[in-house]
Amino acid sequence: MTNTIQPGSHVSLQYKLSVDGSLIEDSKKSRPLKYIHGKGKLLRGFIKRLEGLRAGDERNFELPPEEAHGPISASRIQEVIRSDLPIGTEPEVGMTLNLKIHTGKFVPFKVTKVNENSIMLDENHPMAGKTLAIQVQILTVE
Repeated sequence: MTNTIQPGSHVSLQYKLSVDGSLIEDSKKSRPLKYIHGKGKLLRGFIKRLEGLRAGDERNFELPPEEAHGPISASRIQEVIRSDLPIGTEPEVGMTLNLKIHTGKFVPFKVTKVNENSIMLDENHPMAGKTLAIQVQILTVE
């Protein structure tokens, strides 16, 4: 009997990730994803849909924002005075700035608007609010 994916299983798989009809990642262009099921930092919705699959199984599914990177949160978008930015920083719309927050940790912020005296920064994950379309092929389950 072939092993099924369950907590603790060592899994190897190929996947394709698309958003809004555009291919974002294809593991065949790099290498298979290998992980221990139920451990690590994979999306919960992704893990849930793999439960019970076996080597050789292929699936296509979508993860809504709530099961992926969450909805866009307005509280993670803020206006910052340009003089508060590190010296020499020339922000442009679309660029990512890694800024130190009050805890001392560096966090990536996407610049969404540049004004004369301020800029708008978005700390939401780049895939927040997006539905992820995923194709998987299970290679091994041990």
